[in-house]
Amino acid sequence: MNYNIKNMYNNDDDIIKIDLSEFKKKLTELNNLDIVFPANILEKKKNLIETYNCFNIKYDPRSVWEKKKFKNTNKYYETKNKLYTFTTNNDNITKQNLTSLLNKLSDTNKIKIMEKIDTIIESNINKLDELFNDIFKYIEKLYDIKYIEIIKKFEKYNSNIIINYLDDYIINKKWIIDIKNNIIDDNNYDEFCNYNKLKNKQINIIKTLCFLHKTEDKKYHKQYNNLCNLIFNEFKTNYENNNFKYIIDYLLELLGILSFNRLSTNITEYFQLFNLKKINNSTKFLILNIIENSN
Repeated sequence: MNYNIKNMYNNDDDIIKIDLSEFKKKLTELNNLDIVFPANILEKKKNLIETYNCFNIKYDPRSVWEKKKFKNTNKYYETKNKLYTFTTNNDNITKQNLTSLLNKLSDTNKIKIMEKIDTIIESNINKLDELFNDIFKYIEKLYDIKYIEIIKKFEKYNSNIIINYLDDYIINKKWIIDIKNNIIDDNNYDEFCNYNKLKNKQINIIKTLCFLHKTEDKKYHKQYNNLCNLIFNEFKTNYENNNFKYIIDYLLELLGILSFNRLSTNITEYFQLFNLKKINNSTKFLILNIIENSN
């Protein structure tokens, strides 16, 4: 029998459908012949084996089918490195609805959106802390009085929820940015970006405390004073230890924000007597800003 392999596969893009029995017959005949296959055929064979599991000796189509059934039943899919699962429980739906409302919130639709948020809070009293923290994440990214008005709504169900959050933030010094390297160094650009992100977060939280303290002085007076004193002491420690300038300036910037609500006399007098000749202009400006705001 004379087989011309090149003529059989004269077009690499042709798709030929043949009966299985005919295929087996031809395969047996070909295996009994001493044929040298063209390089393009051998390359195609190699690609097929590497690409499709069905050409692998260990391939078991029944196993593959069972896996597909399992995936469809459990609604999951795999990537190379991770396993993702999809759930539609009530917790997720509540968070999705809350997130959607927060993203839509504006001055024009404020009343309507606030009413819907009220309903979500009232319907999830057992998840107050979780919802509160979700909303505070928005405050961390953007200081907005509308967000503050929302967290105030939680006090209807837990009068100390904001105070507890602030106490934890202040006492555990979560306002400290813990970066060990000099971010001014060109080699630490990623840390510089991370520092700015963390800095903006702390500024937004402290602005929120200042707003609360200004509108309800007696209620948040303790938290305000504690934070002022802790940041002031942290500044003195860093300045006396000649720490990185950006850390010193960051702490001064926080005190500058707090100074709009008036700092204590001892802090104000400390900066009034500060020797400004020993520092550069940018740091000097931050101190002068604190003095001016405190007058």
